[in-house]
Amino acid sequence: MQPTPTTETTIPEQEKAESVLLLPGHLFFVESVELPPALETDEVADFAELSIEGIAPFPIEQLNWGFLYSEGASSILIYATHRDRLKQIGVQDIDQYVWVLPDFAALQGAHFPDNTEIALIYNECVTLLYFESGSEVPHAVASSNKHDQVTQCIESLRAELEPVIKVKSHFQATIAETVISEQGIPTFQLAEEGTTVHEDYGHWTSLSPNEKTLWQADVRTGVFKVAERNARRTSALLTKITAWAALCAILLIGLEIALLAANAWLNTQKQQVVTQQPTVARIEDKQTLMNKLEQVAQNELRPIAILEALNQTRPNNIHFTSTETGGENRITIDGVASTINDLNRYTESLSKSGTFSLIGTPKSITRGGITTFTATLDYTHKEAEPPATVEETAAPDKKTSIPDRKASTSKEPDVT
Repeated sequence: MQPTPTTETTIPEQEKAESVLLLPGHLFFVESVELPPALETDEVADFAELSIEGIAPFPIEQLNWGFLYSEGASSILIYATHRDRLKQIGVQDIDQYVWVLPDFAALQGAHFPDNTEIALIYNECVTLLYFESGSEVPHAVASSNKHDQVTQCIESLRAELEPVIKVKSHFQATIAETVISEQGIPTFQLAEEGTTVHEDYGHWTSLSPNEKTLWQADVRTGVFKVAERNARRTSALLTKITAWAALCAILLIGLEIALLAANAWLNTQKQQVVTQQPTVARIEDKQTLMNKLEQVAQNELRPIAILEALNQTRPNNIHFTSTETGGENRITIDGVASTINDLNRYTESLSKSGTFSLIGTPKSITRGGITTFTATLDYTHKEAEPPATVEETAAPDKKTSIPDRKASTSKEPDVT
C-alpha cells in the first residue's frame, strides 16, 4: 500500500452535469492484489470489496473506493480514500457527476509491447504507473502532489517502485482532453510531454473504457452505483422509446398528409368524372350507333327485304305481332295463327322457298283457339334476275336464218 502525502490539492470548480471528475491520484492508497485462480469473472467485484475491507484501516462505509480490472488478468488494482479527504479539497456533490475516477484510471485499457513506465502529470499531481507487457491494468501505481518539482518527484516515485518491475520504455504524459459521448462514455485523449506522440507504440494515446469498467473504477458507493446504473438504463430506454415514438409520430403525420392529398386528388378526379359524364354518354351513344351502322354495312342487313319476303307467302290467317332483326339477317318473329296446322304449313313453305332457313323448332302455345308462336329464321338475299332485252331474244332467229340464206343462194342458177 502506497503512503498518502499530507499536502492537499484543491480541485478547481467545474460544471458537474455531463462531466467526469478526475481526482488526484495522491488522495488514494493503491494496492495490486493477485486474483485466486478459481475466481469467476462475476465474483471479482465481491473479491475487491473483501480485499478493501482487509487492507483499509477504516470501515468501508467511510471510504470512496474502486478497482481496475480487465478480463483474463491475474490481478486487480484496488484503491480507496477517506471521504473527509475529498471534503478537505473542496469536492462536494460527487453524485452529480457522470463519473468520479482517480486520474490514473484514465489509463485503464492501455497496453504496451513491453514493460512500460508512464509518468502522468495532471491537476497538480504526478502519478507513476508501471504496465507489464500486454497488460491493460497497471501493475503498480504511486502518486505525489509535488508538481513544481516534477523531475525530482518522478525520481522519488521511481525509486519507490523500482523493485516492483523492471521497465524498458519511459513516457511522460498528460490528459489533454476528455470527451463524453451521447451514451455517457468518456474518451481520454493523452499527449506526451516534451516528446512526439508514439502512435505506433502500444495503445494509450486515446482510451475509451467500456461502461462495466467505468462502474468498477468509479469511487462512489455501491448503493449509489447500483441505483444510478438502473436509472441511466431506464433513462436510455425512455430516450429510445421517445425517439421511436417521435419517429412514428412523424411517420403518421406524413401518412396523414399523404392521405389528405390523395383524398383531395380523388375528389378532384370524381368531380371531373361527374363533369365529363354527359359528354362521355353522348360519345358512347354515338359509338353505339356507329357500331350498329358498321354492323349493318358489314352484314348487309336487309330488314325491309326480309319483311317483304315473309309477307309474300304469309296467309291471311297468320299475323305478326313483332319482328326483331339481328346480325347476319336473322329475324325472330312473334305472331298469331288461327291453328297450329296453319303455322306448320307457313313455316314449311318458308323453309322450301330457299330464302329462309328455320332455326330450331318454332315455339307455340294454343289457348282459346288462338295459337301464338315465336320462330327464328335466317334470311338469304337473292338478287332478282333482270328481264331479257329485245336483242337477246331476237339473236337466236338471226343465227338460224343465216344458213337458210346461204342455202337458198347456193340453189340459185348461175347466170352467165
